[in-house]
Amino acid sequence: MAQALRTFPLRGMLTGLGAVSPEFAFAVRYAVCASAAIWIGHAPGLVTNQSSWILITVLMVAQPESGGSLMKGLLRIAGTAAGAIISIPLFGLFSQDPPLMLASLFLVQAIGAYGFSGPRYQYAWFVMAFTTAIVLGSAMTGGGTVETLAFQRATMVGLGLLIVFIVDMLFWPAHTEVGVRASLAARARAVGAALREAIDPSAATQSEAPEALASPLAGQLGQIAAARAEIGVTKTRAAILQNTAILLEAAASRARSLRVGPSTDEIPADSSNSLARAQLAFGIQLEAALEEIAAALEAQRAPAPFADDIEAACAQVESELTVLRESNATPTAVEGRIANLRDLVSLFQTLQHAFDAMAEQKEKPRQERDTVQTPSWPRVDPFRMQIALRAGIAVAAALMIPAALGWSTNALVAPIAFMVAAIPTRGGVTQMLIALAVV
Repeated sequence: MAQALRTFPLRGMLTGLGAVSPEFAFAVRYAVCASAAIWIGHAPGLVTNQSSWILITVLMVAQPESGGSLMKGLLRIAGTAAGAIISIPLFGLFSQDPPLMLASLFLVQAIGAYGFSGPRYQYAWFVMAFTTAIVLGSAMTGGGTVETLAFQRATMVGLGLLIVFIVDMLFWPAHTEVGVRASLAARARAVGAALREAIDPSAATQSEAPEALASPLAGQLGQIAAARAEIGVTKTRAAILQNTAILLEAAASRARSLRVGPSTDEIPADSSNSLARAQLAFGIQLEAALEEIAAALEAQRAPAPFADDIEAACAQVESELTVLRESNATPTAVEGRIANLRDLVSLFQTLQHAFDAMAEQKEKPRQERDTVQTPSWPRVDPFRMQIALRAGIAVAAALMIPAALGWSTNALVAPIAFMVAAIPTRGGVTQMLIALAVV
């Protein structure tokens, strides 16, 4: 019985259950978050009002990558807190003066739209304007006291974020940068094998090369773009990963060129000519460098220097080529092959510079980081200003026109007006209006 228990593949089964695809893991996290939000929102005595914002927060914040969910959640809570804090004094100051109230609402929405159309923290600006429109709109239409509305809004968003963060920690947390590094490491090894085979056909089977050279660049660049939103991933590190992906594809392109070009078999077999052996040493050096790059990517460290060794190996190839030229024994096609080898040296030197830049960024002296720069006044972008004015007018009009006509008004018209007006293009506005009509 003991022997049977030892040989039972329980460990393998548990490992299989834990190794799920990223798509399946995100589907489970998303479903668990939504279910928990619905249950908490309807739990008797737990939440008494505005419980739908728990579910809305979950649906808006949950992302395939844990770092993306964390970043978007932080932006959402920052925008919500800012909107709630702004709403309370504005309503207290101008609740008895509707023109001033609309003017202040217009100003807040214009500021939010200007920030939303800018390059940084767009989601926080969006949520700030959205929250202010909801809280002030509800207070103006008699939906409750402004303090209660602001508190309920902030607490419901906080509950939704708490659900997302807990579920992300418990169910297969996904960190984009780790996946990007693993993908780049696998690509580096595949390109290394392809280069070695292109220079020395006996190094691997010919049938494996086409599959090894299939380009994953588009998917990798998408992952790197997602990694930029993760906490702890600096712009410099993301840029290095992006450059690495592009340069690896350039190296793969050179491998394809070498593969269809003249092989070492076409080089004269004169015993005094060691060009073939020099090329083989060069290929081995390239594969070793790519293996070091792959190991460094997986270990999240800078690779050991490799560009000088590759340049020296290429110089040896050039030296042997010079000997062949002097004996007039060099096939013309081989000259093109050597040009591809020179391009490979340049590619690897660029890779080395990229990794050196990452190391220098980490080791930059503190005095350089703390250098005080003279602040300059920010320039107003006319295009963004147009969006800001349009959004402010739309929100104020969405509340003012129904009130002037004596119609009952739902406070959601204000944030919806902002959502439509803050879109910069007419095509985007049209699509949004069609989507709202369908909903």
